[in-house]
Amino acid sequence: MTNSSATPRPVSTSPSNSVLALWRFFTAIPGGKAFFDRVLDHRVPYAASIAKSVEVLKPGHCLLEMRDQRAVHNHRDVVHAAAILNLAETAAGLALQSLLPTGLEPVVKSTSLEHRKTARGPLTAECTLAALAPEGAPQVTEVLVRDSTRDIVAEVAVTWRLSALATA
Repeated sequence: MTNSSATPRPVSTSPSNSVLALWRFFTAIPGGKAFFDRVLDHRVPYAASIAKSVEVLKPGHCLLEMRDQRAVHNHRDVVHAAAILNLAETAAGLALQSLLPTGLEPVVKSTSLEHRKTARGPLTAECTLAALAPEGAPQVTEVLVRDSTRDIVAEVAVTWRLSALATA
């Protein structure tokens, strides 16, 4: 639990926030969303292992879609829990980074995934953050993962430690 009387961190929604600046730049040009996805895949190679695309990115909010493909299925021919977690963590990380002031980076501290329904077909992951946690407190992000019928297939919580960026 966080101390509700603590002052929240300042939020950066200015164009200087690098992830938002990239998103705004690329989505303003034809084919830019697809190029943003390729840049994201290059910066976060493990996230590239699922066929996901960023559909919405604005301060404190991210919506990702993952198409259905055999590579993310398990032996039961349903979407593997690791793919669901990968999708949710990516959505949470982008939503969080869209609010971070310059000089901070999020590092995953822990995750939890609660299955609500067998995941089949294309999925979406959506994360919305109202505010950043107070300085020194862990940042908890919650993500809902839904199937094509909009049923919730999983609820994911990602707890982050916000660290100062390492300088070279």
